[in-house]
Amino acid sequence: MNKNSVVKTFMSALLVLCGMLAMTGLFTRVVPGANPSIHWYFSPITVLFSDSGPLIIAIIVFLLIIGGALHILKTTGLMEGVIIATAKKYQEKEFVLLSVLVLVFMAMGAFVGVFEEVVPLVPLVILLSKGMGWDDMTGLGISILACSLGFAAAVTNPFTIGVAQELAEVPLFSGAVLRIFVFKSVYMILLGFLWGHIKKTRTPIRKDVLAVEPKGQIPKKAYIFFSSSMILMGCFIATSPFISILRDLSLPIIALIFFVTAMGVGQLVKGNMKWIAKQYAIGARDMAPAIVLILIATGIKHIMIEGHILDYILSRVSNNIDQFSIWCYRNDFSIGSLLEFFYRFRKR
Repeated sequence: MNKNSVVKTFMSALLVLCGMLAMTGLFTRVVPGANPSIHWYFSPITVLFSDSGPLIIAIIVFLLIIGGALHILKTTGLMEGVIIATAKKYQEKEFVLLSVLVLVFMAMGAFVGVFEEVVPLVPLVILLSKGMGWDDMTGLGISILACSLGFAAAVTNPFTIGVAQELAEVPLFSGAVLRIFVFKSVYMILLGFLWGHIKKTRTPIRKDVLAVEPKGQIPKKAYIFFSSSMILMGCFIATSPFISILRDLSLPIIALIFFVTAMGVGQLVKGNMKWIAKQYAIGARDMAPAIVLILIATGIKHIMIEGHILDYILSRVSNNIDQFSIWCYRNDFSIGSLLEFFYRFRKR
């Protein structure tokens, strides 16, 4: 995606969110029982001091750390080296690589209940997809979509299967044979969909790209350190759902692993902390547009709650629910099921 496309996408999202923010602010003036005293135009800032503030601040810090770390890994040439090596190895075995990646991400969602923990891995998968001649949407399909479908087609997910069976007082993880069949079916459908998309959008891997050597000399120690860190993070992601303390600290720990990895690789490749700090600052700065969008989006939610608009909507629905036909309930259930298909409910 070129710079103009990124700017256009950001501006489009910004205009939509600003329009929604203004509309929500207008609702505080016209909705009966709403709180008109709330200053909607300051909501992207005041939301930081609400009950959701600590979580929003944690997400922003997480994005800054990940952005800076990934930029260091890219500018050192290490990521380029990993991608070129992978593309060389699998240039004649694309389907094998696709099958393994999709299976890994689906399994993380289906067996251990991983979802938001895979977010830091998405940029790496997209970079790998580009290196293989695939597009960005393929990278998203391999990572986020595969993990979401794996979560929906859960086999031993402790947050859906485990909690539900415990409440129903049935043997834990019973009926796994049927769920494994569902998992395999969803896996085959997703794999077929992604492979069909790749064949339509694939660009050939140019020989000159495969012949390119990574920028500068990258010590073998840097590759070993990076690989060890990724293995450590994979082990943490796999075990965190089963350990309460790790689960609650999953995002900070993942961010810390990325930060230490980037600092270590930068030191091994460049050995210059001033250069590392500069590249880190550039990467963190590039995350600023995403932070702006997050603040506006959460500001809208803040107005809906503090302005009592959400209360009004729920009250009207509750008072008129008896007048709805059976088809309304069916449609509501269908929409809810569709949303739940991609959204994870976690019992804290």
